[in-house]
Amino acid sequence: MWIVSHAMPEHFGINTGLIPHGATSSGLKKLKEQWHAEWQKEWEAQHLGRATEEETNAALLVRLKILHKRNEHAQYFPYLNDPAKRAAIDLLHGPQDWDVIQSKADTAAAEEARQMAERERIQAWSASGG
Repeated sequence: MWIVSHAMPEHFGINTGLIPHGATSSGLKKLKEQWHAEWQKEWEAQHLGRATEEETNAALLVRLKILHKRNEHAQYFPYLNDPAKRAAIDLLHGPQDWDVIQSKADTAAAEEARQMAERERIQAWSASGG
């Protein structure tokens, strides 16, 4: 087959040795350039679309402020039933809206009770064989 392919390359379409060993044809070069351009587009889409470190830090700070705002009254929950401590907190940190703090404490306690009941239900379910 090798002899026939070299004797009649127009019929069998093999390399006749006109291109030196290690060189690539213009068709292969074009294909390589096309693939490289496609790869470059994919790489840019993956890497250049990412947020910068400053944007990430800014987003984290916003999230932390939201979490702080949501939980800022939680530190006062233990002092709700002690009028002397409430007065001391008002004196040190400024007047607090104790009704809002009480409602947040009630909501937190209800959520904690719900989570505890859910954990107990799951434990009972898994203990019974699931």
